[in-house]
Amino acid sequence: MAHNYSREKAPHLPTAKPLVIIESNATKMSKIKKYKSPRNFRVWFYTVSHSTLIIRSEKQYPDVDYETKYDDSSITIDLEFSGVRFISVPENFNGLEIERLGNRFIINGDENCFVEAHSCVIGKSTWDYDEDVFSGMNYQYNEKSVLE
Repeated sequence: MAHNYSREKAPHLPTAKPLVIIESNATKMSKIKKYKSPRNFRVWFYTVSHSTLIIRSEKQYPDVDYETKYDDSSITIDLEFSGVRFISVPENFNGLEIERLGNRFIINGDENCFVEAHSCVIGKSTWDYDEDVFSGMNYQYNEKSVLE
């Protein structure tokens, strides 16, 4: 469904062409103040060109024996940071708690362990180890939350 917005409703828009918004099947996003998980996470992917960092907790595969079994073992969880300006994190996390303080996303309450970025989205999916938002244009998270 498309909507046309007139200049009266949006005076800051240029008058040459009307703005058309197309609804998509994109995943709805909830807003949260803090994220906490007992799962293991690790730095998964960083790209300078997109200023994006992904810290991931992989799903658990049925043919592998794990010391600790996750409650939601079929789910991959990505912490996707956009507009990354500075990273100060270890490679691995045994449990993770993250909250936003200004432009910093503080991890596990340690102000020396943080990502300075524009935003952080927590995405849940059933993706395998070789799948992420950069490996396929059609990949979308099943569930998304944004840290405010």
